Amino acid sequence: MGLGLAGITTFTVLFLIPFAILALFIIQKNKKDYFNNVVIMCFMIVIISGWYYIRNYMIYNYALGGNFELKRGLFSYYWIKPFANMMLLSFFGLFGWMNITMDWAVYYFYILFYGIGFFAAMIFMAGSPSLIKKYPKIKLFCWILLLGIMFSLASNIRYNMTNDDYQGRHMLPVIAPFAILTVMGYYYIYFKIKEKFQYLIGDKTKAYLTFILIIFLFCMNIFIVNAYIKPGFAGAFL
Repeated sequence: MGLGLAGITTFTVLFLIPFAILALFIIQKNKKDYFNNVVIMCFMIVIISGWYYIRNYMIYNYALGGNFELKRGLFSYYWIKPFANMMLLSFFGLFGWMNITMDWAVYYFYILFYGIGFFAAMIFMAGSPSLIKKYPKIKLFCWILLLGIMFSLASNIRYNMTNDDYQGRHMLPVIAPFAILTVMGYYYIYFKIKEKFQYLIGDKTKAYLTFILIIFLFCMNIFIVNAYIKPGFAGAFL
């Protein structure tokens, strides 16, 4: 149902459907239950959002809707600036139709924090025999998440070949996969440190650090709302 509702919101989520099917294949042990769940999921997607794409085809002669005449190629400078620059900033937080910005230190923090976790996840996926032996299916699951992110980004690039619409909200379907990979990356870092310093870092230390990190990110978000978003929107209505 969630994918069906999301399919009405933005077509970029459609690229996550095959990866949802693969994810079900990994977690479902019974083949009969897996087949039934896939059929139900596809049926719900068609029932909830299928009419919208039929409507687009009837109006625009194109299921995704709109006029899709190419305006630029893949080697345009547009993909560096403004697309990559504004897409990244907007993904982490540009408000008021991209007119309300935060201090650069905030963007640097988020990009660095999530970038480290995501990069560590890529290293894990490249090869980590000890961790993969402990969790044999986790590497395949991470690859599925990464492919989902790549396909969603590819759909945004295809869309921007015909439009000037580089908003981070178009990447909202990948927030969950991106967050999971980030967490996996930091867990990989913890796992590697624990291998070398197992007497210094135990499960209690991990629990304390995780709790502190959650509280810090929560306070960071509250600070951003009060320091940037509320004053920015208040100023817009003066």
